[in-house]
Amino acid sequence: IIEIIKKANQIVFFGTGTSFVDCNDSTLKFQRLGKLAASYCDLHSAIAAMTNMSKDDILIAVSHSGQNKDTCGATLMAKKMGIKTLAITTFPESRISGIADYVLYTKTLWEKRL
Repeated sequence: IIEIIKKANQIVFFGTGTSFVDCNDSTLKFQRLGKLAASYCDLHSAIAAMTNMSKDDILIAVSHSGQNKDTCGATLMAKKMGIKTLAITTFPESRISGIADYVLYTKTLWEKRL
């Protein structure tokens, strides 16, 4: 995955809700490294951006549950366009895990608050 990201001309991050916050943060970090990166939370805008991407580029989809309709949709669309896809999610059995070319799993700690 590291080599794919290094070779990518463009990196597009997609996520909704709080996942979009992580996408924005990641976008800024990659831009500071000199990478052409953008983040989207709107499916239509993401698809428009993907029309300018190539097979050497990558879509990184972020979804805690891995079930979000738009995030899965963006990942499916990227694959149909020949763009590499990476999902970052928590659950191996999630929908996005079966869609993305590559998957990184996170561990999310949920703290019960009184």
